[in-house]
Amino acid sequence: MIRSLHDAVSAGEPLIDITVRFKDGVDCDRATDIANSLGPDLELRKFHWYGDPALRTGEVTAEGAFRLFGVKIRRVPLAKWDPTQNKHDGVHENFFRWDGVQITSWPDELIPLVKSIGMTQPGADDDGQGYVPLFDRD
Repeated sequence: MIRSLHDAVSAGEPLIDITVRFKDGVDCDRATDIANSLGPDLELRKFHWYGDPALRTGEVTAEGAFRLFGVKIRRVPLAKWDPTQNKHDGVHENFFRWDGVQITSWPDELIPLVKSIGMTQPGADDDGQGYVPLFDRD
């Protein structure tokens, strides 16, 4: 069974915010419908992000990212940058980033439609979430 975005949120799991850029010449409204038909664990919005019809925003669950794109995303603490030493030193409390975000497979339905998929980082104060499968904490 594929769990929905609603089920994931109800379980206290963080969702992954994504931005999709469709290829030139693609009917972007139809492509959005095709993406959304892949399961309840992925949802793209119909509106044009920044007024660009080829850009859409949405969410995917951790399981959806793995099922659809072979991505096993981990939430890890954000490293502190020390400009005086020009290197990372320690981690920030309650600030996180996603790790392991390389797409390794694509649904056949999306290959001719999607140019790229990006994601935002989770940021601060999301440490109240429980354990999430595929979101292993270090």
